[in-house]
Amino acid sequence: MLAVLLTCAMLATPKETQLSFKTTDGLELHGTFLEPEHPAGTKLISVLLLPGSGPTDRDGNQPPALITDLLKQIASALADKGIASYRFDKRAAHSNAAIWPKDTDKFDDFFAFEHFRDDAISAFNAMKGQPSVDPARCGMLGHSEGGLITITVAAKLGKDQLPAIALLGTAGRSLDLVILDQISGLLHRQTTDDSVIKTYMDALQKGIDYVKANGKRPTDMPAGLQGLFTPGTGKILQSYFTIDPAKTIHGYTGDVLLMQGEMDSQISVTKDFPLLKTALSSRSTGSLTTFTVPNASHNLKPVDAITDPGIDGPVEPAALGQILKWASKL
Repeated sequence: MLAVLLTCAMLATPKETQLSFKTTDGLELHGTFLEPEHPAGTKLISVLLLPGSGPTDRDGNQPPALITDLLKQIASALADKGIASYRFDKRAAHSNAAIWPKDTDKFDDFFAFEHFRDDAISAFNAMKGQPSVDPARCGMLGHSEGGLITITVAAKLGKDQLPAIALLGTAGRSLDLVILDQISGLLHRQTTDDSVIKTYMDALQKGIDYVKANGKRPTDMPAGLQGLFTPGTGKILQSYFTIDPAKTIHGYTGDVLLMQGEMDSQISVTKDFPLLKTALSSRSTGSLTTFTVPNASHNLKPVDAITDPGIDGPVEPAALGQILKWASKL
């Protein structure tokens, strides 16, 4: 009878609560705490979910054009397994535009990478403080940029405060190398003129070098590259271009799930995934589970070719299965 009651509880509709928290620089950010039904007096495993780059919101979307629902689907799958989760709209999400500085000259400081890292820590602590959550059984899952943030949080907090992390579609190289690869591939698909390719690649390298040295965006980029260096990105790009994810995560001794879509067109499954795998495998303590999702995109959606961005639709069940196994062990 007890088993039947517990099964019914797990199938009940989870409770969705709007949970806000204060950042270290005084902002108030908002998110969704998803709490599955559970027996009174028990404490829940819980996972903080971090989205990819740009103005991506708590669900993994950039509405109205880009709708993946990646984190929303992961949260739902976790709840079905009896695991709570928290996901929030980061400071760069368009829903937070009202709290952005009015002076665009202040954007660089407002959107500095350290703020995103510290915002994640504040959100993690807010989640751990929920009455239904077991603070000793909380993990962090990051997708793409969220994976890099997770890596830096794990390096700062350590295993005692953050016992396990999941890295999905996460770069193993500094982002300048990833971008150089991405733009080179795009140019070679668009033209066979080597002089055009060289002109753009030289300009891109010059821009990257400028950001690394100055923490400011270059303003003399060719039209086709200007979108990479938008106002307010100087400091965050400087961090992206100088943080070595594989080196940063090496000292973390907690448990790690490392997962990537086999047909990820944004983060290289042959260059980035192996670097993180090697760094994590060489640790003296901490378990590592690696999984390449067959026929899946950067957003872990089913695709037939690497040229398919794989944005909408359901997350591959195999990917969700690995996430649930990882979270259940927290």
